[in-house]
Amino acid sequence: MDSALVIGSGGREHAIARALIKSPEIAVVYVAPGNDGMAESGIKPTPIAVTDKKGLLQFAIQHGIAVTFVGSEAPLAAGIVDDFRQAGMAIVGPTKQAAQLESSKYFAKQMMNTAGVPTAAYHYFTADEWERANQFVTADPTRWVIKGDGLLSGKGVILPTTAAEASAALTVLMRHQNQPVVIEERLVGQEFSYFAFVNGLHCLSLGSACDYKRAYDGDQGPNTGGMGSFSPVDWVDDALSEKIRQTILQPIAKAMVDAGTPYTGVLYLGLMLTEAGVKVIEFNVRLGDPETQVLLPQLETDFYTIVKAHLKQDALTIKHKSGVSLGVVVASDGYPKNYKSGLPLPLRLPDPTLYSAGIKQGETGWVSEGGRLFMLTAQGPTRSKARTTVYQHLKTLSLPGTFYRNDIGKHRERTR
Repeated sequence: MDSALVIGSGGREHAIARALIKSPEIAVVYVAPGNDGMAESGIKPTPIAVTDKKGLLQFAIQHGIAVTFVGSEAPLAAGIVDDFRQAGMAIVGPTKQAAQLESSKYFAKQMMNTAGVPTAAYHYFTADEWERANQFVTADPTRWVIKGDGLLSGKGVILPTTAAEASAALTVLMRHQNQPVVIEERLVGQEFSYFAFVNGLHCLSLGSACDYKRAYDGDQGPNTGGMGSFSPVDWVDDALSEKIRQTILQPIAKAMVDAGTPYTGVLYLGLMLTEAGVKVIEFNVRLGDPETQVLLPQLETDFYTIVKAHLKQDALTIKHKSGVSLGVVVASDGYPKNYKSGLPLPLRLPDPTLYSAGIKQGETGWVSEGGRLFMLTAQGPTRSKARTTVYQHLKTLSLPGTFYRNDIGKHRERTR
């Protein structure tokens, strides 16, 4: 039997590990570094940092790892895939150059233009062009979206409502963080995510999900890493899926091949269904968090079989379960800004409905260690039934010092 290595520490990596360990071909899944809350049968947290490329490669070689799956974006941007491939080790993820589809919004926009992929109009400003960018945005602040041109964990997107708010956002990104910015026209419509394994021109669609980035009910408050999600998305039918493949997925894959930087790994399409059709908001170069925790449980086809077909560029028909998977993230008060760690969490783990993110084993039980603590999930025949089950479960938990959104699964039109 094979062993696998998952790189990352949050709920996404917990979901990937659970999907892999279900395969009859997988004996053990190591998660580096993982977290205490994901330790369960066949899944072993392993204390190696995601930034320790040399240590991760040595571990994979020494343990005869059949495949490594990179969950988080930072090691991809640092070139971990290049190192593993040079050593002859199978790994799921893009090269450092191809990972620019996420690490550089400007690179992604250029590739979309080359491929003819529908997306919002944009303007690019280098970090030393604050005055030009400020003058441009403040003239009509509600028309634009400000995006830092780098890895900002889903928190570098600002939709200003006033000129003062726009100026403050530009000051933080450009002057304090030395980030170039991409300023895009706002899109209005139904926002969702679409996921596929891409290996050169070979594409395997995984399905769709909808996540909720704002911290509070009604899409209020600051952007976060994600406060909840559901899958599949009911307005993404077979016809729209085919349109996404033909007008976005396959063209961007071909453009990357033509540019000499073929894409490999999971490609996350952040999309908006507008009155003018579907358009790309952004690309990510890995599975999403928290979308993964609801997307993978919907797969009927063995996940390891899908991974192997991706690596070998084999044809495969991916089957999905009926119904809907929905999850709600529980976070520490103050997230995504200042929050306390060490809060007692009266949980019984392992729990098959719970994906652990910021949980640590304390002296007397589980305690918090992070902003997003865990995601509680449920499956149901409809989105309504799944969300009812999740919220009923959440009401049974006593978790002082934490919060969660109460409207996950209640969808409405968005601006992005």
